[in-house]
Amino acid sequence: MSPSTVRGECSVYVAAGLRDSNARVRRPSPGGGGAGALDGDVPTTNTVAMRGKRGRGGGRKDLQLSGQAREALDLALAELGAEEEALDGAWVAEVRPDPDASQLLVIVEVEDEDAMAPAREALAALHGELRREVSEAISRRRTPELRFHVMPRGSVRDA
Repeated sequence: MSPSTVRGECSVYVAAGLRDSNARVRRPSPGGGGAGALDGDVPTTNTVAMRGKRGRGGGRKDLQLSGQAREALDLALAELGAEEEALDGAWVAEVRPDPDASQLLVIVEVEDEDAMAPAREALAALHGELRREVSEAISRRRTPELRFHVMPRGSVRDA
């Protein structure tokens, strides 16, 4: 009887270290119990959990990316503020993954509510240039998409 026909008999083959019909060694899983994983199989949930949360925003690498993007955008806004009147006095309050590191939510603060609409328009016009600045500052294959949210000064701390 082959180990693939009856699940209960797999433990006998695992203990003996015998090969099944596909010539792959059955080994006990790292978490213990069960019939074990075959060589080349997808990692078990235990090993995936140890690697950390991926794609949920908030891991160490996502926070590192957000910090690098914030520095690059802060410098770019300072330079562009001299050229673009709408961005004069605007600064990056926060950058965070939204919903993951493929998109970054950039919260920009301006002096008052009257400056919000012109700042939105200026950011939309300069989107490509700002994304290029982020691309040069980070070390990733793909540059994340940027989404800008403009708020009046002080409202980020109040929220």
